[in-house]
Amino acid sequence: MGERLAGSPEERLGSAARPIGEHSSLAWSSLRRGVPVFLDDVPAAAADLSHRLRISSGTERLAVEGQQGTKYEKGIFVPREDWRALSGEELALLEGRGTCELAEDIRVFAIPAWLLQFFWDLEPARLVAGPEFSAKVEDRLFNAFCEEADAALAALGIPSHKLNVRFQKARARSTTFDPEFGTFVGLHVDNFERRPIDLRDRSFPRLVINLSLQPRSFVFVNLPLIELLEPSGIPHGPEAYRRFSWAYPLAHAFLAARPDYPVLRLELRPGEGYCAPTQNLVHDGYTRGGDGTDVVLSGFVRIS
Repeated sequence: MGERLAGSPEERLGSAARPIGEHSSLAWSSLRRGVPVFLDDVPAAAADLSHRLRISSGTERLAVEGQQGTKYEKGIFVPREDWRALSGEELALLEGRGTCELAEDIRVFAIPAWLLQFFWDLEPARLVAGPEFSAKVEDRLFNAFCEEADAALAALGIPSHKLNVRFQKARARSTTFDPEFGTFVGLHVDNFERRPIDLRDRSFPRLVINLSLQPRSFVFVNLPLIELLEPSGIPHGPEAYRRFSWAYPLAHAFLAARPDYPVLRLELRPGEGYCAPTQNLVHDGYTRGGDGTDVVLSGFVRIS
């Protein structure tokens, strides 16, 4: 995050972008089959997908003050707030079947109850209330917690690395902050490896665990990046795949061209987490309606 781009997303698309017709836009207002969601037994027992997932009618663009000349000058994209329950047909498009592939699918899991209690026994409020409060906290005791979490995740079949604890205020429609420009970024794609679009399914996934005392959500567009090219008016081919190895402009091109494509909101209760291919998926965090402080353990999944 935070890298300056030359020109707006639309300008960077150049001549590859083609006008989108009204009939074509209507065809993209319904959910399509894409990245599936798998629930482990523990979170499934707490609430199945029908109670965890909500769907909105698309996205809207919010203006961001003081961003003239930056990639945020035309605003950020966030889900519309008309959340509703999914129909049976929509749920069928999202429910994972068979074996979950961590590099390609979304998996919801739960850490052991003792590990969440261990975290709160460290009295994290001492940092939230003090001068050390920040988006990312370096603390000796939290580092010990991360080591315990790494072992617990390995027992769940989730090999992890670079785990860290993050704090920020709740009540946000976006939870991803760009410190270089001082703004939340809205729906976006991670670009840690910057693979070409046709190789994004080989990128390592991200994991986030809710350490708060209240639910938080993962919001996402359920289509892998390669499926965003055609609806954005961009022809497939090696040149386009390489050109969007920094995928931010592609994500914004799709969201601008298809504002009525639905966004999903997946609830994570305290002690629950997700693994997701965030380098191949338009996504964000969401704490709207929450109160207090949002606390997460975040890191990456090792893929052999």
